[in-house]
Order: sequence, then C-alpha cells, then structure tokens
Amino acid sequence: MDMELLPSKYFATNKLFLALSAIAFNALRLIGDKALSLDASLHHRKTRRLGRMRLRTVIDKLCTIACKVVRHAREMVVVFGRRCRYYDTFVKLYQ
Repeated sequence: MDMELLPSKYFATNKLFLALSAIAFNALRLIGDKALSLDASLHHRKTRRLGRMRLRTVIDKLCTIACKVVRHAREMVVVFGRRCRYYDTFVKLYQ
C-alpha cells in the first residue's frame, strides 16, 4: 500500500497514518475476498489448474476501474465504461 516512507517526523502522526492504513487495507481485503467468491472471471486463466489471483491483484483491479461521477436530477451517479470487465462484480459488491 506504498507505506515505505512515513509522512511525518512526529510519532503521533505516523501512528495515526499506520492505523488508518491498516483499517483501509483490511477493508480492501474484505472486499477482495468477497469479489473472489462472487466472480469466477477473477480466477487465473493462464494455468490449467484452478488457481486464484493474488488478493493484491484483485484489490488493484477493483480500485482502478475506469468510471466517472455524474450529477443528474439532484443525484450523484457513478457511470462505468461500456466494456468494463468487472462491472457485474462491482455491482454485486455494492449491493
């Protein structure tokens, strides 16, 4: 999660940064585990045996989905691209 360098010279600030990073990582890990159980397309295709992608890969793929936020009729809507491969997985996770 790119935490090689701590942001401050103060111990309390670094402690807070590490605590928030741990919470964010655990939340992303839960999302990644749930995504792996919901979507069979997240399994490896290169090997003939049934294997799973690394959890970090799943987290990266779900966090880097191309989308934009649109305001329409006093609502904020997330719009995905037409060929978004993980759209169904994202919707299942959101529900």
